[in-house]
Amino acid sequence: MIPRDLLLSRDRQGGARPRDAGAQTNLGLALALARRFDEAIACLQTAVTASPDSIEYRFNLGRVLAAAGRFAEAIPQFERAVQLSGGREAQILDMLAGAYAETGRFPEAARAARQALEAAGQSNPQFVDTLKSRISFYESRIPKGK
Repeated sequence: MIPRDLLLSRDRQGGARPRDAGAQTNLGLALALARRFDEAIACLQTAVTASPDSIEYRFNLGRVLAAAGRFAEAIPQFERAVQLSGGREAQILDMLAGAYAETGRFPEAARAARQALEAAGQSNPQFVDTLKSRISFYESRIPKGK
């Protein structure tokens, strides 16, 4: 459920302020939690338009697009977030790998997951193990000879 005061604030303003990327992001994430994906995506797209070089806003938009099953649309958001972060954010690379896999792009999924593994280092052994399993799965889905 979306906090009542958040919706009331949005309604009083005739919707969240279009250029207020932070407010748009907060509202978009709240709407996504309520599974109101179309509204959430619209808010998050507004945030990205207001701050196109924000890693956080692009990552959040990609996550909500993926949660809505719109993986092909999520990929460019994750790719840009990876570019903006210099490829150092394992979580973003992992989400990119998953989106590639969901669209049948297993070579790219395996490559992104290997980058995520490198970026993760040994900081979280459970995450590292998960990434290794995903890499094996993605590689198993690549046709031989490719």
